[in-house]
Amino acid sequence: MATTYAPFGAYVAVSGVIATASLALVVGEVNKLKALIPDITNSVSAVHPDFDQIEPHTAEKLRAEITALVVALNAAPTS
Repeated sequence: MATTYAPFGAYVAVSGVIATASLALVVGEVNKLKALIPDITNSVSAVHPDFDQIEPHTAEKLRAEITALVVALNAAPTS
């Protein structure tokens, strides 16, 4: 059974309007960072083997933080 971690950061949507295309690009870049961290829950290695050395509990926590950040980004108002 996988452990679920609550994010430590207090991520909130930005109040300013972001262009939809720009938001998609930013989220894409953040997801590139997330791909460097192994997905322990689904037994998926990182996109580069150096990052597979991250401790499993740390990898899960980092992925949870990045997921929370993406959720906050996607909640921003867009135009």
